[in-house]
Order: sequence, then structure tokens, then C-alpha cells
Amino acid sequence: MKKCIIIFCSLFVFSPLLKAGDGDYYVSLSGGFLHYKAMSYELTLEKTLRYHHAWEMGLDYYNQTFSRPIDASGKRFRYQALLFEGAYKYNLVRYRNANLRFRGAAGIGVNERDRFTLSLSPGFEYTYTCPSNIQLFIQEKTQFSFWTANHSWFRAGIMIGIKIPLRFN
Repeated sequence: MKKCIIIFCSLFVFSPLLKAGDGDYYVSLSGGFLHYKAMSYELTLEKTLRYHHAWEMGLDYYNQTFSRPIDASGKRFRYQALLFEGAYKYNLVRYRNANLRFRGAAGIGVNERDRFTLSLSPGFEYTYTCPSNIQLFIQEKTQFSFWTANHSWFRAGIMIGIKIPLRFN
């Protein structure tokens, strides 16, 4: 009986320290190829919620190079955009060291011609947690962009990245 009381009291005292992933913060860096001859890079801050859902906010840099048309100086046409994105990640399946999330994001920003651009990005993310709480992930990214200068409003591709945990307590 004494052992049960001691175990119960110790669990009660130390339970605020055991969060099981709730409220953890991660800085993530990812990059990947998108269709058509484009690269995308993201730098984000993520906060996990209960049941392994998450909020994410950060910067998305998009770079696309065309082989044609070539401008008057003989250079290839390049299209670049910088977006500030916010995303909510809904956990679909939780495995032992991994989870699969549905990711819905919206972003606003500017493109290289100083024009306003807006994007909506549904997709999926598979995350694997390593022993030191560092996470590796692969993300399917589908992006619908509005008000683009080159009329490439639909983008799809695969991104890979790493999430590094931050400790605030």
C-alpha cells in the first residue's frame, strides 16, 4: 500500500513535467523540387498541440527558371516569390515514432515584380522522430498561387526537411 501511495504521489508531483509532445516548439528547414523546373525552400516555426496536431508559421521562398523565353540581354527568365505562410496540421495517423498529418496552409507575399501574391497549399506530411527528438520529414506540397506574373498558378512537388526542437522551459 505504501508503494502505491508513493508512486501515486510522485506521478502527481512530476506530471506537469511530462507533456508527451504537447506544446513543443520546432524550427524546421526544408527544400525540394516543384513542377515545372522550380525549387522551394521553407524556414518555419512549429508548435505541437494535443493529439499531435500542430500550428506552423514561416517563410516560403519559391524560385523558378525557364529555359525560354530569353530576355533582350540573353538571360533566362527567372521568377521568384517570397511568402509568409501559416499552416495547420491535422494528425491523421500516429505510429510509434512517426505520424502522418494533413497540412493546410495559406500564404501572402510578393513576387519579383513587386506584385502581391496569394497561395493556398493543401498537402500531406510524414514525420519521423529520431532519438534526440529531432524530426525528419517528407512533405507533399500542392500550391495554388494567384496573381503570378508567369501564369504558373499550380505547383506540385516533394520537399524534405529537418525539425530541430527548441526548449523554452
